[in-house]
Amino acid sequence: MATSLLLIWLSREPNGTVRAHFADWPSMTMRAMLYRGLFVIAWSLVLAVIVTLVRRVRIVKEEVDDPLPAE
Repeated sequence: MATSLLLIWLSREPNGTVRAHFADWPSMTMRAMLYRGLFVIAWSLVLAVIVTLVRRVRIVKEEVDDPLPAE
């Protein structure tokens, strides 16, 4: 966002089809944080599903390979 602020100061930061102004910077910041936050949450959910599947497969394999049943 610091780079974006510098580009706004240099009048080089686009905001749609027009140039961004300093008044646009807070909304651009919130939008960027929202997108990044949603991406991090989605990635965390994907990893959680993968870990859950791997653990289930590993537990089933250990139960099959266990020569002595638990009492």
